[in-house]
Amino acid sequence: MYDDKLIDAYEAAEKAYEKKFGEPPGRMFLRQMTLEESLERIEQCIKDNEPLEKFYLDHRYIT
Repeated sequence: MYDDKLIDAYEAAEKAYEKKFGEPPGRMFLRQMTLEESLERIEQCIKDNEPLEKFYLDHRYIT
């Protein structure tokens, strides 16, 4: 379904996220996203130094 390069990039981003924030990205926040969207969101959180939970609370995605 996805090519190996994309899967490897996602796994690397997930490891970088875990190293930066001390826990893996929450699956709850990534569900219903494509792998590309999840990868983009994780990379953005790392860049902004803001975990997924804070991103979603700040952008009111959680109701």
